[in-house]
Amino acid sequence: MPILTPSRCRWLDALLDPEAEGARTRLAWLRAPATAANAQQILMVLEKIAFLHDNGVMEWDVSILNPNRLNLLAQLGRTANNQSLQRYVKKRRYPVLVAFLKQALHTLTDEVVEMYDQCLWACYTDAKRELKDLQQRAARTVNEKLHLLRTLGEILLNPDIDDAKVRENSFRRVPEATLHAALTEMEHLIRPKNDAYVDFFGKRYSYIRQFAPTFLSRLAFHSYHDSDPLLQAIALLHGLDASKPRQRIPDKAPLRFVPDPWRAYSI
Repeated sequence: MPILTPSRCRWLDALLDPEAEGARTRLAWLRAPATAANAQQILMVLEKIAFLHDNGVMEWDVSILNPNRLNLLAQLGRTANNQSLQRYVKKRRYPVLVAFLKQALHTLTDEVVEMYDQCLWACYTDAKRELKDLQQRAARTVNEKLHLLRTLGEILLNPDIDDAKVRENSFRRVPEATLHAALTEMEHLIRPKNDAYVDFFGKRYSYIRQFAPTFLSRLAFHSYHDSDPLLQAIALLHGLDASKPRQRIPDKAPLRFVPDPWRAYSI
């Protein structure tokens, strides 16, 4: 099917027209670069990808063009001002716009994947920093608990104290309320053996949910492996996100790709 149908040409021309008085054109919107790897900017790039997909850019076959020629035309589409593009004759204007849009779809897809990765890594780094800050603030508390442990250890290891008197002597040296409070505080400081800061990362769940479902639904994922558990998990999330109200993750969800420290937090 030819790309430059009459309706498609009208649509391409409309990209150069402001959508409202004083507003920028669709082309300018597509050209505008993302400024940060955050939820708002990721959603903006995904909106551009959706716009291009919805208008069939993914299906355009431009293989007839030499790759160098395609890159040159796309570069013109990225840099030429709006008035220059409008002054181009149609035989030049349309190939420039087609090349730009086709390349923009690939560029935006690569960009949003990188932004997604950077955003998650920033969340993970913040989680790691939050735990480190907590441990630094708790340094004095840990020292107090070590004193308690030493006191209780001296009582337990003292051969002159009868077994029946150990509890009595322990609470005489360390009041029961003090021991309860110490154990409660220590619960927040004890970390799993393979610590991955997942609990602190989980505090950012609502933030990640702002863009993750759209990211997973907008992009198509493929694997070289049959029955890839990661693709199965993505398909499961698609179904859960589409359900109203959202259902809980089933107990038999695919988890083979999930690292051990994360599994306890996955379902």
